[in-house]
Amino acid sequence: MIRYYNTDEERFIETTFEDEIRGYDSFRAITYVTSFEIINDLMASFEKVQIIHGFPGTSFQLINHLLDILKRVEDIRLLTPETFNALFDERLEIFLAHSIPIHHKTYILEKNNHYKILSGSANLTISALQGRNHEMLFIWTGHTSDPFYQQMDQMWSEIKKDTIDYIDPSSLDSVLNNPEEVIESFITDVTVPQTLVQEAKPEIEKHHSQKVDTVFEEKAAPSFLPLVLTKTGRRKKTKVEEIRKQVHLAVDERLSSYDVSKQSPWQFDFDVHDFIIGEDYLQDLVRDEELPSAEGIIDMIESYDQNKFSDERHQVFTGIVYLLTSPLIWKIREIYTEHHLPKEDVPVVMNIVGDGQTGKTTLVREYFSTLYDYPSLPTFSMLKNAPKGKKTSSRIANDYIDGYLHSDWVNPLIIDEVPNNFFTTTSGENNVKSWSNDRTGIFPILITTLNISGALAKPQLLRRILMIPIDSKYRESKDQPFDVYQLMNNLDPLFPLFFLDMLAKRLDRISLDDIERLKADYLALSKEVLFTLSPELKTYATENGFLTNYDIVNHRGKTLWAMTLMSKADHICINPKNENEVIVYESAFKTHHDRTEAKTFLPGGVLVQSGGNSLTLNSELLEQFVGFSIQTVWDNQSASRTGKQIADAMAKQLTPLLENKKKPSRLKAWWKK
Repeated sequence: MIRYYNTDEERFIETTFEDEIRGYDSFRAITYVTSFEIINDLMASFEKVQIIHGFPGTSFQLINHLLDILKRVEDIRLLTPETFNALFDERLEIFLAHSIPIHHKTYILEKNNHYKILSGSANLTISALQGRNHEMLFIWTGHTSDPFYQQMDQMWSEIKKDTIDYIDPSSLDSVLNNPEEVIESFITDVTVPQTLVQEAKPEIEKHHSQKVDTVFEEKAAPSFLPLVLTKTGRRKKTKVEEIRKQVHLAVDERLSSYDVSKQSPWQFDFDVHDFIIGEDYLQDLVRDEELPSAEGIIDMIESYDQNKFSDERHQVFTGIVYLLTSPLIWKIREIYTEHHLPKEDVPVVMNIVGDGQTGKTTLVREYFSTLYDYPSLPTFSMLKNAPKGKKTSSRIANDYIDGYLHSDWVNPLIIDEVPNNFFTTTSGENNVKSWSNDRTGIFPILITTLNISGALAKPQLLRRILMIPIDSKYRESKDQPFDVYQLMNNLDPLFPLFFLDMLAKRLDRISLDDIERLKADYLALSKEVLFTLSPELKTYATENGFLTNYDIVNHRGKTLWAMTLMSKADHICINPKNENEVIVYESAFKTHHDRTEAKTFLPGGVLVQSGGNSLTLNSELLEQFVGFSIQTVWDNQSASRTGKQIADAMAKQLTPLLENKKKPSRLKAWWKK
């Protein structure tokens, strides 16, 4: 909810943001993040709109933000033609603060020498202004000659001096005269102040971000741009997913020569007992800084419920806790060893599994990389690139991953889209066992994403791999209250550093009671530190039941059986002897797992009979377990013969076979005589 306090009346009032801004000519905003859909609404109500984004990062991060192809395409796509045209005559101006990070939210409205100012916690976003968050805004009104207004106006002017254009209006003037050339270079030809480039130069040289280098040096026009804009600069009506697909392809091309070894490694210095992040010590990075906000993390977790058809907040919460803990997994395993506990119970790999369009890649490529301030993340295919003149090879990628995981670095290695058999082959199993059993001292952990079949690693590996299935589909874009790029902007990269500093100190002073807690849950102290750092996150987690361990074994079984029913419907039929039972044939299990393993994941009562080449299951209990109707799967089959038709045909063929099984053979009949 959002509460409004009228300072003139000195009381809370019942109102809305839309009502409070109505009736004014101009709108100025200072906000941490903005929904571009809201900009469309503002342009319909005001003659002039100016917005300052208080970007909270380094110069290098700001340049990345300016040149982020994905973000800029999405922002422009969301603008209506009227709003886009407002950029031409500068009725709409959007700025980025780059000198000093700004976190407060202030809105200044004016008309005929009268003003209204709203200031408080609410960003210019849908989730904040529609009351999905708990927010507060204070309201002042009066004449523009008032001292209070004069001071606020001066503050605006001072902040604006240290901003740059997010969309440079000077490049828009020539669109009308030479639309083809200008529109194609519109996104990439961004005016970046030379002072900002000089400030960011050390970071640019250190990271060697291919995305930034390509834009600075080649000014390459993105091939996907015609999907977004017409030649006159108006927005096309096109499919969102098609745009995203093309954008991802373009970005992957720009990262094709990605060199992950250039990424800044984190190390641990035993002499001073502190982490080295790049070239700086952790204590120096967190000293004299305000505590970071967990607001972005809460919204990110919440989006995996509200943006999707199923609630997957529990999985994402567990993934976040493990990610934050990852630089100290080696320390927790040392504690296990010192107290004669099996260190294999502390996973050294986190695997995010799911089909396409479920958000697994978004979780690591957008949210995880933002939290850990990684310029970009490689896919497995990028690591396969061989030196010039040689063929690409999976051996190159595997050797690199193995070498990284046997180093003394501590920041996690995150690899997107590893092969489906990455953990299921003999070499894959041996790798995981080696990473878990052989490594001692300090070492990093691995975070991967792959398709749903990756959830089918053998049971003995489940102790060593934390499986996080993300299998629910997204709702339609119009029904998603959270936007990926707003969530990214709201994540605080300082949060993991403060967490790591506090957890390292906490693990150095553990008690016998702590040992028992770690034995029951290796992330127990991580959650304690997390909630000390962010009480609001504790409240959120408590209210939504996130405090227990994630039941990966149960969810793995659910994922395995859901995938089997959906992808192998033609190998399943109704039991001709009992319409409340289904028969699942051996052929449904031959791709990634066997029937014996599949049986072990079924809850009590589901398995009716096992024998021959099939399993007989209670259909009602099975549907409760997987969460959907088998009949629905049959009805939704797109093949010329639906799964239901195939099942009916199989049932008819099966009936006489079952009847014959009840009759004794001729030999047995003769013997009895």
